[in-house]
Amino acid sequence: MDIRINSTLEQIQYGLFETMKAIPFRKLTNRDIIKNSHVSSRTFYRYFKDKNDLLEKVEDNLISDLMIFLKKDRKMLEKNKLLNIDANSYHHTLTFCAKKRKEILLLLSQNGDIGFLIKIKNLGREELKKRFELTNRKIENNFYLDNTVDKNLNVVINWLIYYDNLSKNNINKLLAQSSLQNL
Repeated sequence: MDIRINSTLEQIQYGLFETMKAIPFRKLTNRDIIKNSHVSSRTFYRYFKDKNDLLEKVEDNLISDLMIFLKKDRKMLEKNKLLNIDANSYHHTLTFCAKKRKEILLLLSQNGDIGFLIKIKNLGREELKKRFELTNRKIENNFYLDNTVDKNLNVVINWLIYYDNLSKNNINKLLAQSSLQNL
């Protein structure tokens, strides 16, 4: 992709996040985003139909990247035959989350989008099912699956909020233990 297009898309995404810091997504307008993006209306509409289209593409890109890192971590587990499940079971995923910390927290905030939380929960459910298949165990009850996903998601969100106080390694171990104990 042309570097100018990347730069423009990054500017528009920046404008979205800057606007969402002050205004809940449901209340902000396309014009608010355009103003904070420092692009013309014409440029904005060249890439996006409206604010919802922009938000959907931003969220889908984050979810897509998250899927890549979850898969990478799962492949490490397969290679290690689950011997090091505590040490590195979410290493790449947590590194990605740390890198995208501000964006993730903003999208999950009151100014963000509940749809993003639902997308992450659905991804978490699918990932946990795949990890359990690696152990040749079956998930008997969706209640426990949902509970584990919610618990793990809350651990990651709180880690992102209190990022400086908790090590990625400690969170990684906590997630691995939680996933195995609850199901």
